Amino acid sequence: MRSIKTQQTSFTAGELTPALNARTEVARYYSGAALIRNMLVRPQGGIRRRPGMRHLYSLAGGTDGVRVLPFAFNVDQTYCIALRSGAFDVFRADGTYLATVTSCPWNAAQAAQINRAQSADTMLLFHPDMQPQQIQRGATETTWTRTAISFSNIPTYDFGVGAEPVISASRGWPECGTFHDGRLWLGGLKSRPATMLASRIGDFFNLNVGTGLDDEAINITIDTDQLNAIHQMVSGRGLLIFTSGAEHTIEGVPITPKTVERRGQTRRGIKRYTTIAEVDGATLFIQRGGAALRQFLYSDTEAAWQSSLASLLAPHLIKNPIEITARTSASNDDADHVLLVNTDGTMTVMTTLRSQEVVAFTRWETQGQIKSACALLSGQVFFAVLRNGAIRIEQWDEACLTDGAVRQTTGGPFSSVSGLTHLGGLISQIIADNAYLGTAVPSDGAVTLPRNANAAEIGLGFETRTKTLPVEPRDQSGPLTGRRARITEITARVKDSGIFEIRGQPVILRQVGAAPAAPLDTPPPIFSGDIKLRGLLGHRRQQDIELSQTIPAPLELLALAYTVKVDE
Repeated sequence: MRSIKTQQTSFTAGELTPALNARTEVARYYSGAALIRNMLVRPQGGIRRRPGMRHLYSLAGGTDGVRVLPFAFNVDQTYCIALRSGAFDVFRADGTYLATVTSCPWNAAQAAQINRAQSADTMLLFHPDMQPQQIQRGATETTWTRTAISFSNIPTYDFGVGAEPVISASRGWPECGTFHDGRLWLGGLKSRPATMLASRIGDFFNLNVGTGLDDEAINITIDTDQLNAIHQMVSGRGLLIFTSGAEHTIEGVPITPKTVERRGQTRRGIKRYTTIAEVDGATLFIQRGGAALRQFLYSDTEAAWQSSLASLLAPHLIKNPIEITARTSASNDDADHVLLVNTDGTMTVMTTLRSQEVVAFTRWETQGQIKSACALLSGQVFFAVLRNGAIRIEQWDEACLTDGAVRQTTGGPFSSVSGLTHLGGLISQIIADNAYLGTAVPSDGAVTLPRNANAAEIGLGFETRTKTLPVEPRDQSGPLTGRRARITEITARVKDSGIFEIRGQPVILRQVGAAPAAPLDTPPPIFSGDIKLRGLLGHRRQQDIELSQTIPAPLELLALAYTVKVDE
């Protein structure tokens, strides 16, 4: 047998489709993985345990029909709006509950499908079966109002019984809208789904087309050889229009009734009622049918718009998404993260940094179902999660190691943690003073700790797993495909990590002996450096390496190095 030493120093290709398991000639094979669960890819190459979800609030009402939306009052004051049947709730960026507004005209199904547009301190909501609404913040952040929008001078159309307004209670309402070039644009009219209306300049609710003067309203219909029901519009490099069968643009400045020109671009089509996200100059959307994520981007070299397939290398992770949101790079992360909420309640996360050609997909799973997610301008991410028979509002929290988490850090030393009603009857993990102390089932909204603590976290555990693609060292003797081999040594280089397992074997972080070894009655240390695993057995024709972690602890994997013995 011959020994071959090799390594994997990057995971920036993310989890790759099983269809690539033999494509060793593809460069990304050596920076990808067969499985990445509940991990987040670093643009520098490593992968780390995903952040936990801190519990904020339990929504009243049913167990379905929710959508969380970002609201920016100004640069410094941002909020999460949680729509539910007949109401909405407001949360400050730090997760503080602020207000609830009831008597809203949408039902549960509509709440989960609503589109939005925002200008200054006003958010507009659209659904074809609901008169457009506006949400405004008052003088204080606990004062919020919701009112129906009344349009004036609405264009008419003869539906066969004489001229009628194209939007009304009887003919339906716009499905989407956006602000662009000084106008409010409305699209996807229920009675005329391929028609767009644009308001007078600076007078957003006035749809008077008048005599076609430059500042007057616009009425335009997409007439082509295919169905073009408008489902989304966004203001970008021109007005971008996403329909059931194709993508279109209206470009040029200024846009007037005489100069407006719609141009068809690509023919992919968007899935109805899914949101879109803008990342690094591209507009991301879910293709009609829900099996692909595409990016609509202008190519200077081609001098044309393209709808390239962003999910080409990981189509198995696109599970008919219902929503997209993007978290732009934050102080502790240089990449953008695109969150796709899947129909099955999981979430697919794409890490992207276009300048470094980083596109990495992973999958996040939790106990329950993620129903909606939104990222605020200030970077905070909110989730609506169906857990334990109710919709819970939770927040991405780097300090948490569990989901539905409650952290208690005041009044110590203390012997119990309260505020756990949302975890009633569920096996929850206990972390106290940075040590994992096992599990408990909250009773009467509280858990008694095994010992007193100055800081504690109670929440639902989740498992992290990373599995490499079949080991294929770059070796002059040729590929290992079909040859018996054995991995004899594995070295994992980690950063600030706790206990985890390699191929089911726990790694050893604690040394027993004299100083500087830590006493046995202290939590296992957080370790940075190389961890070696030897004495591995088992010849296989297809080798891989799997890392897993079932207890709540930090984990960041920077690289793997291993020695393979191959039959000649």
